[in-house]
Amino acid sequence: MLLNGLDIRNIFFPGSNFHSLKDGDIPMLPNLTQLSFARNQIKPISLNVLQPLPALQLLDLSGNKLNNVPPAIFKHSTLEILDLSNNRPEHGFAVPGESEKLEETISNLRVLNLSNTPVNVLPNNSFHVFPKLTQLILRNCSIFQFSELAFLSLPKLEILDLTRNKIVSTYKTTFAVLPKLRVLNLQRNIISFADSTIEFSPLQNLHVLNLSFNNITFLNHANFAAITTVSLDLRGNKLDPWTTTTFSEIVNLSDLHLESSSLTLLNRIMLNDLKQIENVSLENNPWDCLSCDLIHLQQWLQSQQSMLNDFSNYICHYPKSLRNTKVLDARYNVEACVILPFNVVLYVVTPLTCVTAFLIMFVSVCYWYRWYIRYFLFLCRIKVSNFREKKLSDSYLYDAFVSYCDSDLAWVVQKLVPMLENQEGGLHLCLHDRNFLAGLSIEQNIIESIDKSRKTVFILSPSFLKSQWCMYEIKIAQHRLLENNRNSLVLVKIKKK
Repeated sequence: MLLNGLDIRNIFFPGSNFHSLKDGDIPMLPNLTQLSFARNQIKPISLNVLQPLPALQLLDLSGNKLNNVPPAIFKHSTLEILDLSNNRPEHGFAVPGESEKLEETISNLRVLNLSNTPVNVLPNNSFHVFPKLTQLILRNCSIFQFSELAFLSLPKLEILDLTRNKIVSTYKTTFAVLPKLRVLNLQRNIISFADSTIEFSPLQNLHVLNLSFNNITFLNHANFAAITTVSLDLRGNKLDPWTTTTFSEIVNLSDLHLESSSLTLLNRIMLNDLKQIENVSLENNPWDCLSCDLIHLQQWLQSQQSMLNDFSNYICHYPKSLRNTKVLDARYNVEACVILPFNVVLYVVTPLTCVTAFLIMFVSVCYWYRWYIRYFLFLCRIKVSNFREKKLSDSYLYDAFVSYCDSDLAWVVQKLVPMLENQEGGLHLCLHDRNFLAGLSIEQNIIESIDKSRKTVFILSPSFLKSQWCMYEIKIAQHRLLENNRNSLVLVKIKKK
């Protein structure tokens, strides 16, 4: 070839309509360090195609149609940066799990970028072929499921970016196996902490933790216990006021971001929790300036005047009469919030005595008639539930969404559907093979079908329990059950002969 042996350091072929890379396509270039085939149509890559490049350090294969990590890179001990972002294979991208065997030469890769590539699922030991990896970028990879040890065998990983995925929760050991992790970005997922098992306490070297724009409402001290992060970002969540010490015990925490977090008040516990943190941002929250806790927010703002030059982002949202008023300009209602020490016996002790006597009588009566009361409450609960179901029944497009594995399709079509739809007054069922809308993603079709159905029927079988999509449908249905308090789940177990 004309280029053989030349002292070339960088070669770029962006958008050059390559469809494959075969042995012999690349000439001997002993000094080449950077090679880019970005934005082509490459699918297959031969095993020895990179051998003529003994000094290669950066390989850019972004924007192609690769469906896995090319095995050719495992023979390259000099390669440090691999860009596989924006690949769009026909059937998803498979990362090498623990079942994959290591090549003779273990890759010395430091940086791996898979952003915007549909990884979807991370099996155990997903990246064990890259034991020296320090930076792993998995932004917008449609990841919705982790295995318990997905990041095992990455002892040197320092930066993990999981922004814009569909992560609801992980196992407790998912991040605990990363002892040198410094930056963890979980921004824009659907983490809530309500039923999550996420823990960050084993991460003693963590410096930056980004949980912004998730579904977090309840802050649990256990989620952050013993971490040493310097920066914690919780902006864009829907936080409830916390009532226990949460942030002040985080060692080395100096930057806390709580902007746009739907906080309406800052109570005394929250104020004390934030006092020791050097930089705290509470901007753009809908503050309640009629609350008796307003004074704590005003005290905190006054203590921050040396660092906050502009208070225009701290404005009242409630009540309507004070909307858009600066928090520091709102008047604290002393008369309504402070009890003056006047005739304490008359106005405090006497009412408390009466209330106590009434409570004792009330508890005694309730205990005596406890079984009648429990029976009455049970009947009321049934009536309310039936009324709610009846009221909502007309708003659903389907009577039931049927979740089943493809191997059970014949039973569903031949037995279940005729039994429920073809009889007089039959039901209107939603099946993914029949009713899913073209143009929408599978996840979007699942969520909309469950929301539009009065009931969700799961056809349980051994194949169902092995299906990742079926497990995903169960998780979505469980979340809808907890959110809407609807008795909407129906389980049907079938046995195969």
